[in-house]
Amino acid sequence: MHSHYWRCLGDLPCFGRPVILFVHIRRFRCVNVACPRRTFGERLPDIAHPRARHTGRLRSAHHAIALSLGGNPGADMASRIGMPVGATTLLRRIRDLDPPLPPRVLGVDDWAWRKGSHYGTILCDLERGRRVELLPDRKSETLAAWLKNHPSVEIIVRDRAGAYADGARPGAPQAIQVADRWHLLRNGSDALRGVLDHHHRHLDEAAQIAAASLPDEPAANDNALDAASGQDTELPVTQAERWTPSSAEMPALRKRCACASRG
Repeated sequence: MHSHYWRCLGDLPCFGRPVILFVHIRRFRCVNVACPRRTFGERLPDIAHPRARHTGRLRSAHHAIALSLGGNPGADMASRIGMPVGATTLLRRIRDLDPPLPPRVLGVDDWAWRKGSHYGTILCDLERGRRVELLPDRKSETLAAWLKNHPSVEIIVRDRAGAYADGARPGAPQAIQVADRWHLLRNGSDALRGVLDHHHRHLDEAAQIAAASLPDEPAANDNALDAASGQDTELPVTQAERWTPSSAEMPALRKRCACASRG
C-alpha cells in the first residue's frame, strides 16, 4: 500500500438534507514493472464511478429529474428536495446515460489543428447538436471511408468545398447533399454585394433623382419662433406692476419718498 486519501461523494438526501459521504480510499503501488502506472487508487464499482463526485444512485435520481423537467426547472426541483445540482450537470447526465444514436443528419466542415498550416474535418450530429468525430485531415478519401462505416447518414450538410463533395458521393451515395444555412446566407450576401458594386454609379444617380423629386418644405420663420419662445418664457405681470400713478397722486408720492429717505 502506498498511501491514503479522502474522497467526497454526494449521496441521496436524508430528511430533506443533503448527504455527503467521506470515504477513506487506499492507494497502492503497482508491482508490475511493465505497467506505466506506478500507483493506482482503490475503486468503488458498486458506489460511484471513477473520479465521480456523486454516487451511482444520486446520478440516477438526477437523470430521472433531467428527463422529466429539463435543465433549469430540474435544478430548482433538485435543490428543493435536498439534491442540489446545476442545470448543466443535469443535461450532462442525459448525454452520459443515453446511448449515442447513429447520426442521420451529418454536418461536415473543416477546423484548424493549427491555423494556416494543418486542418482537419469535424463531423456533427445536427439533430442532437453534438460532435460525432474529428478526422485528421480534410481529404475526400478520409471522409468517404468514415461514411462507408456509418450507413445511417441520410443528409449531409456541407460547405462549397469540392473535396467534401467528392468524398460524400462514393462514401454515402444514398445521402442528400445540401448547403448549410451559414453558407447560403454568405453566398447570397456576396452575390448581392457584387451586384451593388457593379451598379454603384446607377445607384448614385437614382439617389440624386429621388432627392431632387422630394417637395421643398417651407422654411420656418425665425422671428415667429423667437416671439413664440419669448412669449412662453415671459414672467406674468402683477397688479402692482401694471399700476401707473396719475398727475394728482404724484405730489403725495414724492412727499412719501422724501420722508422715507430722511428716515
